Amino acid sequence: MRVLVAGASGFVGAALISRLVDFESYEIMALSRTGVVHDGLRSIKCDWKDAYCNKQVLAYSPHILINLVGSSHPRSSIGKEIDEIENALLPFMKLIKALESAELKMVVFASSAGAIYESGVSRVVRFPVDSAYGATKTSVEVYMQALSQSLHCSFVSLRISNPVGFHNKEGFGVVNSFSELVLHNLSPVFIGDFEVRKDYIDVSDVADAVVSVLSFADSFSGYSCYDVGSGRALNAVEIYELISLFSECRDFSDFPFTSSALDIDKLYRVTKWRSKIDVVSSMCKIFEVKKNFLGEFL
Repeated sequence: MRVLVAGASGFVGAALISRLVDFESYEIMALSRTGVVHDGLRSIKCDWKDAYCNKQVLAYSPHILINLVGSSHPRSSIGKEIDEIENALLPFMKLIKALESAELKMVVFASSAGAIYESGVSRVVRFPVDSAYGATKTSVEVYMQALSQSLHCSFVSLRISNPVGFHNKEGFGVVNSFSELVLHNLSPVFIGDFEVRKDYIDVSDVADAVVSVLSFADSFSGYSCYDVGSGRALNAVEIYELISLFSECRDFSDFPFTSSALDIDKLYRVTKWRSKIDVVSSMCKIFEVKKNFLGEFL
């Protein structure tokens, strides 16, 4: 089974590639602007916007296309609607259309629970979407649903919550940033939606969720959409409080969590996937790495 992974050098992409290379049944091709993303793995160095006309991509003719491309987030996308359309929506639609006459059997899209859901409440908030990022994610899902009516392949949207884990990009992620503040005895200034509780999940669990979809590829048809999260929600203040507990070596086992609004049972009913890694332990490990890194400067 030939699998093309777009966005393979990103945060989720790198985690997924690390899992997929262990499966002999998958022939993996990584699509990335940086080129090589894993030792021994075939890769195509290509700008995402040009993938639809790249000769190597078309010649590869994947059975499965996985789109993990992401270059923005809700706040940074405000007022940049045209950029979102040109960088996220159009390249994906063009690539699908370019591959439709080949052997394409499944398209998997990394959507975002954070763009569509208000975590920690009892109801799902679908509209109105308050950022170009959220509008693009929702639009891609709508187009995938429309394409499923005319193309003979399955379309799966995974609404991924907020992944945490190690990343080689300095200052990446709220846990990393808060860890640095705590270690320097500084307090954050909370602005925006910091009181909204969001679902957080270890990035390795996200990778496993994608792998579970590939493993049960024959169980999908038409268009379907699934939430990928841990089921546990925190807001920014609570994450900062947790990290403060880490720094004081205090027990955090009974820290109060709110159940997120994500329906994480829906994917389980098809693939038996559930998150396995305790997200608080993941946050603690990130803090320890940051602590060790900054140790000589503190």
